[in-house]
Amino acid sequence: MTKQKWKTIIGCTNYAIGSHGQVKRLKHRARGKNHKILPEVIMKQIYSMSFKPTVRIVDDDGRQRELSVEKLVITYFLVPNKTYYKTVSSNRINRVDCYIDSDVYERIKYKPVIYKTIKS
Repeated sequence: MTKQKWKTIIGCTNYAIGSHGQVKRLKHRARGKNHKILPEVIMKQIYSMSFKPTVRIVDDDGRQRELSVEKLVITYFLVPNKTYYKTVSSNRINRVDCYIDSDVYERIKYKPVIYKTIKS
């Protein structure tokens, strides 16, 4: 199993997305009267109306946002302007390992079942 890599989300500097499809809140000082120091925590994923995992986070302007975990993984870990195939049929798995590059897919002898094609 590969070690998870973390990248900070642009516009939400207190949060990071992991290559295994997890979002964590980084340790930071909260806004407000008390200015508490909030610990580092893995965020709980909720499922939207389309049954896709999302997370609710607070951006740098203080507004609450609901972001798709799948879109975050695609944006931060896959090469742009390239076609990928998602091989796992469950929406709950959003790991980088689930996406196969189109060049690699053509060379595989026993091709896996494709769930959907993604143009990043």
